Amino acid sequence: LEKFIRKTRDEKQKEEARFALLKSYYAQGKYSIALYGFKSLLKSLTNKSLEPKIRLYLARAYLALGRVNQSIDAYIDYANRYPRRRLAAEVIWKVALLRERRAEFEKAIKLYQRLFKRWPRSHFAQEARFRYGYALLKLGKIEQAERVFNKIRFSRTKDRFKDRAAYWVSIIREMKNDTLTASRIRRDLAQNMWDDYYTLKSYLLEKEYVDSTNSLIKAFKNIRNPLKYYGKGFQKHIDHFERVFLLNDVLGRSYALAELSTLKIDRREIQEWIALAETYKRLKEYGRAYRLYDQINQRFYRNLSYSEKLFILRERFPYYYDQIVDRYCKRYQLEKELVLGLIKQESAFDHRAKSYANAYGLMQLIPATARDMAFLAGSRLKSNHQLFDPEFNIHLGTLYLKQLKRQFKGDKAKMLAAYNAGPHRVKRWEKLAFSDQTDGFIENIEFEQTRTYVKHVLKNYWAYKLLYNDFQIDRQKMLAAF
Repeated sequence: LEKFIRKTRDEKQKEEARFALLKSYYAQGKYSIALYGFKSLLKSLTNKSLEPKIRLYLARAYLALGRVNQSIDAYIDYANRYPRRRLAAEVIWKVALLRERRAEFEKAIKLYQRLFKRWPRSHFAQEARFRYGYALLKLGKIEQAERVFNKIRFSRTKDRFKDRAAYWVSIIREMKNDTLTASRIRRDLAQNMWDDYYTLKSYLLEKEYVDSTNSLIKAFKNIRNPLKYYGKGFQKHIDHFERVFLLNDVLGRSYALAELSTLKIDRREIQEWIALAETYKRLKEYGRAYRLYDQINQRFYRNLSYSEKLFILRERFPYYYDQIVDRYCKRYQLEKELVLGLIKQESAFDHRAKSYANAYGLMQLIPATARDMAFLAGSRLKSNHQLFDPEFNIHLGTLYLKQLKRQFKGDKAKMLAAYNAGPHRVKRWEKLAFSDQTDGFIENIEFEQTRTYVKHVLKNYWAYKLLYNDFQIDRQKMLAAF
């Protein structure tokens, strides 16, 4: 690029090349060089189509260099200049979070209001409405915060947003010593306990009352298990399944899977779906079995109440790789339900999973982390493909969780946030207001992906505890952060 820039006489091409070169400097962490170059390019710019991109990189470079005030000014300048551009709403969202992180709640509130009023259809608008109420709560403006949460709660929006708002109304009611209303809200949420983090946590908080009124445990114990009649589906394709098992015994799993992939089932018959899923289980292709049961759930159980589809819950929270998980959880003093919940979220039990972030295997390990853990385990990571081996992956992943458990004193939400986003970020988030409580800490996680991840894994953890202990659990111990 540098050679091209020196030689070309086409001014437009030269500016585009300079911009590409400066982006590469930014990507390499050379923020000061990139900042100086972006400023210089902007002063002499003739290709105006590059201007919005350059101004955005200016804001990013300022932030990377720790010059937060200048970054905020540059971001707001971008949104003011280009309100119709796709990134304008995200820029305001970013600035509002920066303000909130610096405890500048009044300024954050104004930015959240601006976002959901100016860009109401943006992906960030609904989240901004919640953060508006949350910032009010941090300011101690409890009545106003409750009104904001109630507005979300009774709005026409997705259930997960309404559940979250309702749960926070229950927290505010507790703060006001109105425990009766708080309990009533949680009991209402608990009627759909498997929906999300907030509904399942509400069930746990109100477990005795809910169990006594909706006969959930009795229904669970009297469940009609479709596995008892999947033989009909198996029998229909008996010749095909026998070839699959014979190939598996004689030539190995890859040949068996190739044969199984040619099977054509009647998609209207649940017995055939279950027979196929159970065959994948027998071949230890747990990721495929899990995905098939997900399809079974969507196709045959989607519109049923939870009391009518308790069977599928076992398959939505399966106990795959149980012997390996048990072994390493005992070695590293971890709860097996937490590890299973993490594997379910990370890879959906697909041992061949590889993410865009270069994470591998069941517990989605980054090679650098895996090398460190392999060294601690007295082993060696010679190739990233070793991480596709279930035992090796679970060994290193549980060892890493043990390190995080020690670092964050057993706080599950912080352990999970660190696993997903890095321990250095957790140290920053735990200093923010309300982070002394699990729900507050989760809301203080600045990345939506990590925030959602922590809630999903905790929900999975609770679900495993309930389902594999016949709902007979110590809820206080389960809900404790440590």
